[in-house]
Amino acid sequence: MTFFIGVHRRLSAANKLLSLRDRQRPIIYLTERLARAASSELTLTGSVRENARALLDVGADIIVYPELGLDYRTAALAAFRLAPVQVCGWGHPVTSGLPTIDAFLSCAAMEPANASEHYTERLLTLPALGMRYLSPPIPPARSRDELGLPSSGTLYLVPHSLFKLHPDNDAVYSGVLANDPAATLIFFEGVDGGARRITRRRLSRLFAECGVDFAARTRFLPMRSRDAFLQVLLAGDVVLDSLRFSGGNVSLDALHCGVPVVTHPGEFMRGRQTMAMLQQIGGAELICGSIESMIETAVDVANDTSRRQKLGATLRANLPALTQSDTPLHALDETLNTLLER
Repeated sequence: MTFFIGVHRRLSAANKLLSLRDRQRPIIYLTERLARAASSELTLTGSVRENARALLDVGADIIVYPELGLDYRTAALAAFRLAPVQVCGWGHPVTSGLPTIDAFLSCAAMEPANASEHYTERLLTLPALGMRYLSPPIPPARSRDELGLPSSGTLYLVPHSLFKLHPDNDAVYSGVLANDPAATLIFFEGVDGGARRITRRRLSRLFAECGVDFAARTRFLPMRSRDAFLQVLLAGDVVLDSLRFSGGNVSLDALHCGVPVVTHPGEFMRGRQTMAMLQQIGGAELICGSIESMIETAVDVANDTSRRQKLGATLRANLPALTQSDTPLHALDETLNTLLER
């Protein structure tokens, strides 16, 4: 397993910022570009002990972990004091809980007023989206029949990983189906068989209690390429955000396709990502204060063609200014240099 761990020496990070305007190359190409732009590059492929020793030998002034929590080996490295200053980013939007991590880099627009209470690290926030985002090229649209989708009725997309779907989401699904007789819910199966079985079983029981035909009103699509995934988004009417742990990449993909994303923000940053995106690109009317409001808004947008098209055009037109902004990169540069000075 190769880890990407940013190592920032006492050099001007501003001189190292890449434009990253190439939107069609694979991520491995981006990694190679970053390696070429750095004064040196170290790929970690050994055991935790070997990787820790290799990082310690670098003698870095600061180590930036883009995320902590998705892989135990990265978390194990972060538990060591391998540099005088260690920082983690919000690639995984939850505090590391480690005393060896000095600061947590987050997105200001996504954090609630009491955000500092949610982190063991010192919370430092970045403007705009908190990062630059490599927007995908949008493929040509395909018909619903070609994509294996219902040719008629309204399509409510739930394109999130199934393990993110807290049972609180079930009230949204049942409410949408109850208020829109022509609705079909579209899920993606993913690669986790356990999550797929649990979600299907939970929803089928709920729908049976509500007198809803589970098989007729839902579709679970298999994994597919990025382009094919985006084409499904293009064919949908509304994306239903996931409660408690909102969409990140998925919401950005939908917004790039001009598909309205309806959300109900949660208490913590991880449940407020879609909200922050919508607030900054003219989609505030899609941010709901309750599950009931979320259902009402989703059904209205899905069934009001004029409103949906106007919203989609606004979101799609405004999003690039947010995702391609250099502001968070320059703020990151300033933040890291300030940490070094202290």
